[in-house]
Amino acid sequence: MVLSLNIPVIVLSATLSAQQRANIIEAYGSTGDPGTDAPYPLITIAKPEKEILTIPAKSSSSRTLSIEKYPGLLNDSNAIAKLAENLIKKGGVCCVILNTVKQAQDVYSAIRLSVEEKLLFHSRFKASDREEITEKVLSFFGKRSTERPSKFILVATQVVEQSLDVDFDHMISAIAPIDLLLQRSGRMHRHYKRSYNPTLHVLLPDTESLDFGGTGKVYATKPLLRTLAILSEINEIHLPQDFRMLIERCYGTATWEQQAVSWEPIKKADKEWEEDKALLSAQARQFSLCAPKNRMFLPVNNEPVGDDSDDGNGWRAKTRLGASDYTTILVKEEEIEQLSHGVLPMEEVRKRYQESLKLPGYIPLQNPSQGYKPAVKAEGRLRGVILLPLENNGYWQAADERNNHFEITYNKELGIIIRRWQ
Repeated sequence: MVLSLNIPVIVLSATLSAQQRANIIEAYGSTGDPGTDAPYPLITIAKPEKEILTIPAKSSSSRTLSIEKYPGLLNDSNAIAKLAENLIKKGGVCCVILNTVKQAQDVYSAIRLSVEEKLLFHSRFKASDREEITEKVLSFFGKRSTERPSKFILVATQVVEQSLDVDFDHMISAIAPIDLLLQRSGRMHRHYKRSYNPTLHVLLPDTESLDFGGTGKVYATKPLLRTLAILSEINEIHLPQDFRMLIERCYGTATWEQQAVSWEPIKKADKEWEEDKALLSAQARQFSLCAPKNRMFLPVNNEPVGDDSDDGNGWRAKTRLGASDYTTILVKEEEIEQLSHGVLPMEEVRKRYQESLKLPGYIPLQNPSQGYKPAVKAEGRLRGVILLPLENNGYWQAADERNNHFEITYNKELGIIIRRWQ
């Protein structure tokens, strides 16, 4: 499609691997490859049927990032909370980034500070509450902050590493692929320099079991094991000089001298990574845009399914493979009949969407426990939204075919709370 329409494309990435760059160059019909030893930062210009042009760029800044590692703390919420408390004992602001909402909630609850000295930030708040929290985070830690607290802990998930211009004195992060750790570390000492280098405190699995817990369900095994191997050999990272080497070791297939992880499971994970990429690529082709045709309008190869517009006469773009969250509105049982038809004034629709949140796809919404009613898919102006009827006590329960039981409730301080048991 890009070549058919001759569209210029700009790809911006601080952590692009050589293989990813080569794939983009090939997709655009250009030739040449800067290779794994190319300078960093680098501008690559690709034109169809022409050799690439590369331009080394100067970095706007450089810094040294210290790394402190904590084997065995990755899945220990109480120990993580205590570590954060110790870091700000004499003052300062600390950000704790966890990889799952559940662990973020657990760590936040374990921190022994008042609600005036801590805050929880993740993606499973109601839209209105999340907007309020985002504004508070920016007012406390943003570039133009006038309300920066003298002592504070922000517990967050990946939402804090994406598009938020914030600045922290200290940071604790659960292990993640090395490029994401570097991106997270960029939220430290961001707007003004301190008298000490930034330190990233990284939570690692137990050295014997290598149990990544919930983190292993968020990120693939290959970059996690390779990041573990990388971190085992370093206590400092020099940026931007080390960027290229770190990214290539994480996403490439090279080996080096290290004792943290046997290369056998890493090589196995490398193979699984390539197999998964091939599968995902095949799935993605089902939803890729077709080349323009004079005789018919056929934007994608799959069947048209009606989009989320008012008339529903288009194609729904699939922008992310595997995304199975439900846009959900928690409602009272007596509201279901009225809201399910979606015959509402736009002011009411906007109000209801401000109360929406994302529920994970594994929740058995159509299998409520006895005494509870099933979720309902709304129509009309709320088309596609799931209405979840809460009991008067504010709870909803269900069970799946494997006899896993789920309880859902909402708390303005913690967000959506999902309890699971058998």
